[in-house]
Amino acid sequence: MLIPSLIAHVFVHELYYSKDVQMKHELTILLTSVITSNALADTWTVSASGKADFTTIQEAVDAAADYDDVLVMPGTYTSTGGEVVDMLGKQIFLHSS
Repeated sequence: MLIPSLIAHVFVHELYYSKDVQMKHELTILLTSVITSNALADTWTVSASGKADFTTIQEAVDAAADYDDVLVMPGTYTSTGGEVVDMLGKQIFLHSS
């Protein structure tokens, strides 16, 4: 989280010291978008035992949106297809507990 914090610091510095009103407006919109997108990310849980949001990793990936977390609990997960998980081109943080 150091990089987003550093970027936010630079944006706030530019907003405070800049005399360019258009740039202040654009930076405000950009900073608000970054903060909002991170705050709206969901975490989906996967457990083969059924004690989570989903029982398969693919179901969680299907439900997830960009920047969501998919947290996989310990267990054995198999696939009927050629690959275990198709990320569908989404920017998802897929990790185990």
